[in-house]
Amino acid sequence: MDRDQIETVLAVERFGSFTRAADALHVTQSTVTARVRQLESELGISIWERTTRRLVLTPEGTRLMALFKRTSILFERMFEVADERTVLRHVVIGSVHSQWSSGILPLLTRWAKSHPSVTWRLITGHSRELLDGVRDGVLDAAITYFPAGEHGLQSTLLAEQRIALLGAPNTVKEWATPMDLPHFPLAYVNWGEPFTSWFQREFDSWTPTVQVDQAPLLIEILASGGYVGFMPRALAQPAVAEGKLVEVAFHPGFPTPLRSVYLVSSERALARGLIADVWHYLTVRGPDVLSRG
Repeated sequence: MDRDQIETVLAVERFGSFTRAADALHVTQSTVTARVRQLESELGISIWERTTRRLVLTPEGTRLMALFKRTSILFERMFEVADERTVLRHVVIGSVHSQWSSGILPLLTRWAKSHPSVTWRLITGHSRELLDGVRDGVLDAAITYFPAGEHGLQSTLLAEQRIALLGAPNTVKEWATPMDLPHFPLAYVNWGEPFTSWFQREFDSWTPTVQVDQAPLLIEILASGGYVGFMPRALAQPAVAEGKLVEVAFHPGFPTPLRSVYLVSSERALARGLIADVWHYLTVRGPDVLSRG
């Protein structure tokens, strides 16, 4: 397995065809085909089904695609580490998708402007993927929904974001009870525990009309009207300020839960003064930004 094979597989998946992947990589289609077949031969699996007119990942290909992406980042990181001058002035930060829009991105941008000699890479992923990245050294630090619970990793609680019920103005005109709400179409994101258990306890008969996995998409659906949905107030705050969304007043049997947000890094990364500075900056400024709403 080599870097060309990994980048080729990722290009095929990104563009959806061998031909477009070849164009993007500036190689022939036969080269793309040969690289994919060689990798499949080495792994002993098929990455895509080839019985249809469009490429569909096999179950094995689906499981491996996330690893291919991590491997690609690791290759790039190895070249950075080989150049000590680069790695000392380079920062790689990861975050769950929803927290970029909660204020972390502007916060990092302000820090970057005051440190023009530092180069940055920002990566989006799920919490478990981000923790793996910190553990592997791919990421210097990450914003996650889970703390690090193992030797060599360090985490700190940045914020606890209260989950609220929201909708477009006039979607729900008056306050509601949990018995009223199941009559409304629900756009649903599973925010994980403790939200999942709370929702099941409060609304065991409320079936989501549409389920999504990202806060920006949920905001767009809610703003279009006709739906209500749960999300942390801090993530909804910009849309509320613009008048796109309003909080729906209701009276649950138990208060809506809090969503914890953590900053995670490794002792190895924090040994670099630059990363320690970023860690300090985020732990001081992050709680105020992430707790808004």
